[in-house]
Amino acid sequence: KCNSLTSITIPEGVTSIGRAAFADCKNLTSITIPDSVSIIKSEAFDDTPWFEAKLKENPLVVVNGLLIDGKTCKGDVVIPDGITYIADSAFYSCNELTSITFPDSVTCIDDHAFRYCEGLTSITIPDSVTSIGDSAFSDCSKLSSVTIPDSVTSISDYAFRFTRLTSVTIPESVKSIGKDTFEGCKLTSIRINNPECVIGDSSDTICENATIYGYEGSTAQAYAEKYERKFVSIDSEQSSSTTAPPTAVDGDANGDGNANLADAVLILQSISNPDKYRISE
Repeated sequence: KCNSLTSITIPEGVTSIGRAAFADCKNLTSITIPDSVSIIKSEAFDDTPWFEAKLKENPLVVVNGLLIDGKTCKGDVVIPDGITYIADSAFYSCNELTSITFPDSVTCIDDHAFRYCEGLTSITIPDSVTSIGDSAFSDCSKLSSVTIPDSVTSISDYAFRFTRLTSVTIPESVKSIGKDTFEGCKLTSIRINNPECVIGDSSDTICENATIYGYEGSTAQAYAEKYERKFVSIDSEQSSSTTAPPTAVDGDANGDGNANLADAVLILQSISNPDKYRISE
């Protein structure tokens, strides 16, 4: 609200610009931002002539590869390649957004980035993303499907709260799931592949009707036991998938894994009466 300010040059070396830092500066028409800035928080330049001019150029406002605003977007939106950061609240309450396509360059989806985007139904997060911020997709009431890649290492508080997700797999790369991440969801199953994943200590982190799949002795099992959730071990599933099939043995007519006199007898019997005696395939 510094109305006498008309232009500003932010010096090299500044790495972040905080929330609403220059908001409501009604005469601010020129802003120079150095390449060193890697984080710009919500509403940093709202209601300035500089920001309004940016919006007229493109509904996706981008600075230094940082997507700082997309609230006026509609329909299917493709974020341009080269964008590394989706700023906090960038698409907040963008109800006319129906789908979003991320480029492989995005590494961070910040807090509240897509909160209240009620038109979103499914999201595929690219392999480049390493962190998902607080309430990043919270309250997206039509959102029923999300794919979390192996690159993600942390999911912050409330990230998918009050969505319609019914099933989700948390990859082994994820080291922490924030508090109340899946509160109010429709989850019936959640698979947590990291046995040491830190799970927010709240009964609402994983909704009560979800079956939790995890390893024996894992944090997932401990959470399930503490909050009385159904737990299914995935140890047996993994061991069965790694067990090699039996090796075929020449002359093994009865399929017991050995070639001996019993097999010779069965072979002779099958020759004389093939309808009654059958050789194992």
